[in-house]
Amino acid sequence: MSAFTSPWHPILVGLTCFALSSPLQADDISVFEQGGQREVYVGNQTPKAQDLVEILQPPDTEARTRGARPATLALNVQFKVGSAILTESGQEQLRALGEALQSKQLQSHSYIVEGHTDKKGKLSRNMTLSQKRAESVRQYLTQNFDIKPSQLKALGLGSNRLIDPADPFNPINRRVTITAKD
Repeated sequence: MSAFTSPWHPILVGLTCFALSSPLQADDISVFEQGGQREVYVGNQTPKAQDLVEILQPPDTEARTRGARPATLALNVQFKVGSAILTESGQEQLRALGEALQSKQLQSHSYIVEGHTDKKGKLSRNMTLSQKRAESVRQYLTQNFDIKPSQLKALGLGSNRLIDPADPFNPINRRVTITAKD
């Protein structure tokens, strides 16, 4: 991953930050922070559901009073080119997410599923595509797991929130994120 010249700063994450239950290594994930918001990017990796539970679990009341905010999980979910149709590898990544969201630790929370694009193409097309992809992820999760549709809100952001604005065409900008609403 290249060095970024943006407000997002990559931070090496090891066992000091996350006590991950699977063999995921620090090289497998990146954490970007901006204004107190943490985005955990797992890219093409397929982490175990328990790892995602640990990342997505909203902070407790005490932590919130100290200003802690829920982390955002960023996945490089694969879709067929120019469409909102999930590929098999995209579905594989979402299986772990679905298992995590239906866990007893996360099942009582609501989440925002955001679709993001890079700057390639027209803004209006990217907004529409990112919305359709967020909706596709929401639909996949609610149809294949014990997740209520009311727990997930789909939102397309197009290229409005790039991880790497210095390289707006960087594939890292094309992602689906999920964040606890509460």
